[in-house]
Amino acid sequence: MEEKPYTAQLSLRLSHEALDLTSICDALEMQPRVIWKAGDRNVTPAGTPIEGTRNNSYCSIDLFPASDRPLHRQVDEALALLERHAATLQGFHRDGGKVDLCIGWFCIADTGTTLDASVVERLARIKTGLDMHVYVPDPVGSTDLQE
Repeated sequence: MEEKPYTAQLSLRLSHEALDLTSICDALEMQPRVIWKAGDRNVTPAGTPIEGTRNNSYCSIDLFPASDRPLHRQVDEALALLERHAATLQGFHRDGGKVDLCIGWFCIADTGTTLDASVVERLARIKTGLDMHVYVPDPVGSTDLQE
C-alpha cells in the first residue's frame, strides 16, 4: 500500500499507582509535557480545578516534534532512544509502573504501514507497551454529533 500524507506524534506515557514520577523523568533525562501525582487535585485539560483527586500518578513526554517522516522510521528512532534507558524502564515496570510508547497518527487520507516483529520484540525487552491513536479528518459536510 502506498503511504499517503500524515503526521505522527510519538510520546512516552508512564503511570503508577502511587510513585511521584518526577524521579523517573529525571532518570530518563526527559521533560514531561504533562505530569501529576496520585492524590493531586483533579483539573480540566485547561487547568481549572474540579472535584476529586487523581487516583494514580501519570506523565506524558513528547519524544520528538510531530513529523511526516515515515512512521516506521520514527518508531525505530524512539525505540533507540528508549533502549538507552532499558534498565530504568525495566526497573520501573518491576516496581508496578506501566510504560507505553504512544503514537498519535494524524491521517489526511487512507494510509498504512508495517511495524515488523522486531518492533514488538524491542518493546517487550524494555517492558513497554504500544498505544496507538489514529485520527482522521471529519468527512466533508459532516455535522457535530454532540449538538
